[in-house]
This record gives sequence, C-alpha cells and structure tokens, in this order.
Amino acid sequence: MRKILFLFSIILLTLSSCDKAFVNGDLDGMWRLEKIVGDDGDIFPQRVYYSFQRHIVMFGEYYTEGTPHLYMGNFNCEGGTLTMNGFKEYPGVADVCDAAVLERFGIYNPAGVTFDIDLLNGNTLVMNADDRVYYFRKW
Repeated sequence: MRKILFLFSIILLTLSSCDKAFVNGDLDGMWRLEKIVGDDGDIFPQRVYYSFQRHIVMFGEYYTEGTPHLYMGNFNCEGGTLTMNGFKEYPGVADVCDAAVLERFGIYNPAGVTFDIDLLNGNTLVMNADDRVYYFRKW
C-alpha cells in the first residue's frame, strides 16, 4: 500500500510541476476582435485575433485557407491598463514600422498603444484607447 501511495504522490508532483501559470488571469488566451467603435464610425474587423500569453501578445488575420498574417509584441497589464509595444512580424525579427499594417488590427501607433480595460471576464474584453472602444470575444 505504501508503494502505491508513494508512486501516486510522485505522479501527482510530476504532473503539477509541468503546469504553466496564467499570470494575466482572464486576459490570457485567444480573443476575437469583434468591433471598434470610434468617432469616425464603427469598424467590424474580419478574422482578427489577439492571443495573450505571459508577456507576449500575438495578433493576426486568420484565413480558412492559406497562411495567416501574424505579428507579435510585448505587453504589460497592470491596474486596469494594458500597454503593448515592440511590434514585430512573425516569424522573423523585422520591426513593424508601417502604421497601415497595424491599423488592420486596431493599433494606430506603431511605437505602442495603451488601453484602459473597461470590462474583462471569461468571455468579454472591452478596452479603449485614443477615443476608440474595442470589443473582443473569447475564442
């Protein structure tokens, strides 16, 4: 009986040590950008997704066929504020300097953007920046 308990405890310790912590709570995971509301009208992006994991954000346009257009950057989320910067094309290391590329994803400043988080739960993310409100749905 002791050998079985010992083996069972070793298995449990091994499995629990492989888990990676979700350091961002409900923010971690993949989000679909549903709508951007601004003074210049509403924008409904097609197939635009953001993925937040640890301190890296990956975003892109996904297609049913073909290669997605993917970009990545760094982010920090503290006290209801989310800051993203350091945007690069993925895969690769080329910096994204063309503002028109990032605008497809709702990022209007290639140097970085700071969002105020209005709502964050397991299904919904609402943020605002530069007089625009961004609506996301957990994917």
